[in-house]
Order: sequence, then structure tokens, then C-alpha cells
Amino acid sequence: MEKTKILGSSRPQGGTEPAAPSLTAQYMDWKVDWAFKKVFADKEVMMKLLRDILREDIADLEYLPNEIPVVSEKDKRSMFDVLCRTSDGRRFICEMQKKAEADLQDRLFFYGSHLVVNQVKRGDREYLLSPVYVLCITGFEMDHTEPVPEGKILFDYRFREVDLGDDLFADRMNICVLELPRLGRTKPFDEMTDSAEKWAYMFQNIATFAGQPETIREFRHAMEVSRVDALTPEEQNQYHDAMVSEYEKLVISEAYEQIGLKKGREEGRAEGLKEGRAEGRVEGRAEGRAEGRAEGRAEGVEQGKMEVARQMKKMGLSIAQIVQASGLPEEVVKGL
Repeated sequence: MEKTKILGSSRPQGGTEPAAPSLTAQYMDWKVDWAFKKVFADKEVMMKLLRDILREDIADLEYLPNEIPVVSEKDKRSMFDVLCRTSDGRRFICEMQKKAEADLQDRLFFYGSHLVVNQVKRGDREYLLSPVYVLCITGFEMDHTEPVPEGKILFDYRFREVDLGDDLFADRMNICVLELPRLGRTKPFDEMTDSAEKWAYMFQNIATFAGQPETIREFRHAMEVSRVDALTPEEQNQYHDAMVSEYEKLVISEAYEQIGLKKGREEGRAEGLKEGRAEGRVEGRAEGRAEGRAEGRAEGVEQGKMEVARQMKKMGLSIAQIVQASGLPEEVVKGL
């Protein structure tokens, strides 16, 4: 059986700043974790996603508990975004991954492997397994080990024999990744014929829609489920808190990395140039980079919080709300 190399390391693409969340949008942003779980808890929406992306014939499904049970306290606790099963035993995990993480590939394998192992119980005489599907929608481009053709946004990984391409084991474990940033911006929705492109377009743009565009009739039910005004007041608060929290994390993380690395380089070069000997330059750069990164990261966190607070003021949040969300002193928030 082929030992399939799934994915290379992950990294975000582009240098754009995270977009500030809109608290007045008509539809929820599916890329926000809270909204993703809420929208795809709707059976009709979930079945359409699985049919369109995985090309699977699905007549009905049931939702399952989304936490992996642990045998002992030493076991790692993990939770899926959405887990469901069809009447014939096929199991589907659906994950929204907004930001790149180094262990994403291993985590997807771990999730899928758990669903495989969990099908066989003590006392079973045979190993009768149903197919397992892991679908991950990413807000970044994966760093693939091979060049990616222009326009390819969906990546389907299965087990196959190396020389013959034999797919004897192919349906046991399936990992699919839909990379949203790879969607081209030039093609309008009504010219799209590929289902993966249409879903990527919806993930990227639904939070910007006003009303229901006539060209997106096939997603009418998904849009109704995504209406912010259909949420209870408590749910609206939960969704808005989730949006602000995710935005804050993105801004602070980006500032943390960029400012820290920049200052580390500058300090490293300055210290290195002061040393006349080769070993002095090496040591100076190393120490300078280490000190610079530490100082830069600390400054990055504070600057990230300030930027979040400014965006919150623009969105009309109260001083008390901004203080609670950003952790900044009240007098600092008032002075922004």
C-alpha cells in the first residue's frame, strides 16, 4: 500500500491585515468558529456541503457527539467542529481552520484515525469498517510539496498503491482540504460551474451580502440559516463576542510575529556589526535577535491590543466593552 505523503507545512499567504469584524452584517461569517458550528448544525446545509464537495450520495445523516472520548486522564481531549454519520455507517468530520497551525496535518489524521478505530468494539469477530471522510476548510493556503495548478482549490487525499495506482484501500480514509484563498477573484458567481468554487465563494463573501443575491438561489436555505436577525439575543451576543475575540487574536498574533521579527533582525545586525571578530558577530547577532524578538513580541502584543481597541471604537462599542475585550486600562482606551 502506498505510504501517502499528505501535505507539507502550513503557512498563511499574503501580507494583508485581518479584516475588522462587522457587527452590523446581515449574515454570519462562516469562517468564525461559532457561526460555522451553528450553520452546519443544520442538516440540510450540511448534506449539501458533503454532496457538493465530497461527491457523496447522502440521503440523510445524524449528528454525533463531537468530543473524542478518553480512556484515561493522560489521553488528549479533542473536539471536532462537526461530526455526523449516514444510515449506512459512513462518518464525516467537518472542520473550519482559519489560521495555519504546524500540526494541522497530524491532527486531521488523528481525527480520521479515531473514527476508524472506534468502529470496532471488543467482542467483534470481524473488522468491518465504513469509510471515513475528513473535510477541512482553511482560511489560508497550505504549503504543498508539489506545485499547485492555477485555479485548484480542492485537494483530495486517499491511499493508493504506488506503482499501479490501485485503490484497494482508498475508501477507508479520505482527507479533503478546501483552501479558500486559492479562489480566483475575477470570475463572478453566476459563471462558476464547480461546486467547490461556489462554496469557497460563499465562505469568503456571505458576511458582505445585503439581501439575497438572485444569482445565489441554490444557497438560499443556507443564507436563511445564517441570518443574524434569526438568532436569539443571547446567540447574537455569543456570535459578536466570538467575532471580536477571533479578530483580536489575529491582530495580536500578526503584530507579535511581524514586529518581533523585525526588531530582532535590527538588533541582531546592530550588535553583530559592533563586533570585530567573526565569533563576536555571530554571538552578537544571536543575542541581538533573541533580545530583539523578546522585546519586539512584547511591543507587538501591546500594539495589537491598541489596534483592536481602535477598531472597536470605530464599530461603536462602549468604553467598558473595549476595556473588557482588550485588557487595556480605561484611560488608555479613552485616549485613542
